[in-house]
Amino acid sequence: MWLLGIAGLFGYHFFYFVAMRRAPVVEASLIAYLWPLLIVLLSSLLLGEKLRWYHVVVALSGFVGAGLLIAGGGGVDFEWRYAPGYLAALVCALTWST
Repeated sequence: MWLLGIAGLFGYHFFYFVAMRRAPVVEASLIAYLWPLLIVLLSSLLLGEKLRWYHVVVALSGFVGAGLLIAGGGGVDFEWRYAPGYLAALVCALTWST
């Protein structure tokens, strides 16, 4: 347990800082902070509950709402040159949510 906890915290912060360095901060933060939404979606599967359609709708609407607030109406652009940073942010979110 100790090893898993330490590795999880280290992995989260490692991938977070890699994402912040290799991608724009706004987009990387939006991806990295997917972990609350992933907890909602994955906890229903782990606890033997059924993942219902409204779980998915609420999680997606939360993500879209956060994206609109962060982008400020200007839009969020995806550029392939930042793909390693976006991937690191996604790994960061998955590390924290599991």
